[in-house]
Amino acid sequence: MHGSESHEGINFWDAWRIPGVLSYALCLFFAKLIAYTFLYWLPYYIKSTPIQNNMLTPKEAGACVAVGDMFVPVHLCSLCVYLCGCLHDQMI
Repeated sequence: MHGSESHEGINFWDAWRIPGVLSYALCLFFAKLIAYTFLYWLPYYIKSTPIQNNMLTPKEAGACVAVGDMFVPVHLCSLCVYLCGCLHDQMI
């Protein structure tokens, strides 16, 4: 602290009232929910579902999910660029 300045923290509920905190928290929650769903449920689903009458091994199902995960950032970046372009077009 500098000199006689006193910084007091805020409580939990006051933090929720800060603009943008609730929307950020909800976005993060659903992003994590989707990520963990794909991480834990999707390999099981792929392993348990016949694909052209063939069952994949757990290793093959995990590899399919891992390959899909590598392309998620590319898709998200493309989506962000598209949305920013649409927003920019509306602002002009």
